[in-house]
Amino acid sequence: MLLIEAGTVLLCTLLFFVFANLEFAYSVILGGLAFILPNAIFIRFSLRKPAAGSSSKSTLVWFFVGEAIKIVSTIVVFVAAIMWVVPLNIGLMFVSYGFVLLMNLAGLAILLNK
Repeated sequence: MLLIEAGTVLLCTLLFFVFANLEFAYSVILGGLAFILPNAIFIRFSLRKPAAGSSSKSTLVWFFVGEAIKIVSTIVVFVAAIMWVVPLNIGLMFVSYGFVLLMNLAGLAILLNK
């Protein structure tokens, strides 16, 4: 699902670059990155292979560690983009983030209905 979302973000970035301007293009890519990068980190932590003999409690702990890192890294990406990228269309960056979030939720809904 993350690969589909990344591809969609890149396609939207290309469209904004061609039909609008560079500021809109990197605003879209930063919004997508604020969703995709933290979720990739979360997947890395939450899908760890448990060590032999480990309990389900350690698996749950790694899940929550991954979720905490995901939340913090999302905030870090947004703050870094707002502080260091000038000019930035903040509204479009958040719309891009929301669009990828909705794509993720739609994908989850599709998977649950199968």
